[in-house]
Amino acid sequence: MERILGERYVTWVVTLAALIAALAIIGCELHVGDDDYWSASFDGSCGQVHELPDGGYVVARRHSGVGLLRTDSKFGQKWSVVCDPSVYLTAGAVLTAADGGYLVTAEGTNGSGTSLFKVDSSGNMVWRLNVGLAHTTGGFDNATCRTADGGYVVTGGPSTTLVKVSSDGTEEWRTYGDSGYGNWVVQTSGRGYLVACHWPTKLCRFDSAGTVVWSRSLRALMNSISYAYLDPGGECVLASSDAPRIAKVDAAGDVKWQRDFGQIQPKIHSVQPTSDGGFILAGGHGDITLVKTDSLGREEWRREFGADGEDCGTWAEQTADGGYIVAGHTIHYLFENPHSYTIRLKKTDENGD
Repeated sequence: MERILGERYVTWVVTLAALIAALAIIGCELHVGDDDYWSASFDGSCGQVHELPDGGYVVARRHSGVGLLRTDSKFGQKWSVVCDPSVYLTAGAVLTAADGGYLVTAEGTNGSGTSLFKVDSSGNMVWRLNVGLAHTTGGFDNATCRTADGGYVVTGGPSTTLVKVSSDGTEEWRTYGDSGYGNWVVQTSGRGYLVACHWPTKLCRFDSAGTVVWSRSLRALMNSISYAYLDPGGECVLASSDAPRIAKVDAAGDVKWQRDFGQIQPKIHSVQPTSDGGFILAGGHGDITLVKTDSLGREEWRREFGADGEDCGTWAEQTADGGYIVAGHTIHYLFENPHSYTIRLKKTDENGD
C-alpha cells in the first residue's frame, strides 16, 4: 500500500510540475492580460508593416521561418505564409510589387546571404532568388527597392554591391562600389541609386548603369547607422546606432541639421516621412517609443506604448486617415532566456493616441 501511495505521489508531483511548466510557457506565448491594450497581437517578431489600399496591413514577420502576414482593416488575419522555414537574422522588409503582390527580403544565418521572396496577393509563393549579399548588424529593412521598370535593386556588401533584378526574379546585372556594407537603397528621380551604409558610415550615389558617381563618408557625424530614410530626390534622414539621434543630409551629401532624442533606448529603429513634411520615429526597448518631429527634426510630441513585458519598437508609418500604425514585438523569457516573441500592432490617431 505504501509503495502504491508513493508511486502515485511521485506521479502526481511530476504531472503537477509539467502542468505548471506548460502554463508558464502558454502564459508567455499568449502574454495573457494585455491583449486589449494592443490593436492586434500575432506570434513571431516583426519588421516592416504597411497599410494597403483596402485599409488592411501586410506584416513582414519571423515565425517558424521568414514570411508574411496579411490582415483586414480590423486586424483580422486573412492569410499568412512562411517563405522559408530556415532561420533568418531578420524578419526583413516587405515591398508592394507592381502587380499587387509582395517582395520579402531576408538574410540567412547560415552564410547563405540575402534572399528575395516574391509572394502574390493571395499569399502564394511565386519565386525565390538568392543574391548572396552580406549585411552588417545594422538596420536591414530597406536593402531592396522597387525600380521604375517594375523590377528591383538590392544592396549589400562587403563592397557596396548593387544587384538589379527583373520583375520575374532574374538577375540582370551586378556592380560594385568601394568598401562598405549597403543596408538601404532607393532609386532616385534621375533613375540612379542612392545607398546608405551602416558601416563604415557613408552614402554612395550610383548612376542608372550602376557606376559610382560619388561617395561621402559620414564617420564624423555618426559611427554607424541604425536606419536610413532615403528620399528619391536624393536627400536622406539618418538615425544613429550610437545614440537616439537623427540627421538630415542633402542630395550633395552635406549635413543640414541633426537632433538628439533622449530616453529612446537603445536607439531609433525606423524613420518615415509624414504628410506635413515632418517625420515619425519608432524605437525603444522596454517600451515602444513613438516620436513626431517637424520638418527640421524638432520633437513635437512623444508617446510610449507597453504593457507587461519587454516591448521593442521596430516600425511606424503614417496611415491614410492621418494616424499611425506602430509595430514591434514583446520578448518573452523562460529561465532568463528569450523563449518566444509576440508581434504587437498599435493603431493611433494623428496625435499618437
